[in-house]
Amino acid sequence: MMNTQTRPEFQTVGEAQAWLDSQMEGEDCVDNHRFAFEDDAIAMNEYDEDAANGCCGSFDCYIMVAGRKATIGCNYGH
Repeated sequence: MMNTQTRPEFQTVGEAQAWLDSQMEGEDCVDNHRFAFEDDAIAMNEYDEDAANGCCGSFDCYIMVAGRKATIGCNYGH
């Protein structure tokens, strides 16, 4: 059987954003917070554009929000 990675699950976008903030605790230069549902092509294009325009480090994670696949992330560092 193939081992698959489980996505963190949240009930709301706000819960997911709070989780992202907790993952970035201790990083001094966090910017460019982003979120998109994966079935929304326009939002995913904006997500990718935002990711390309942030600071040098990046954090992105596939998650579930209320049963929908989503991606959340930010840039950090100088």
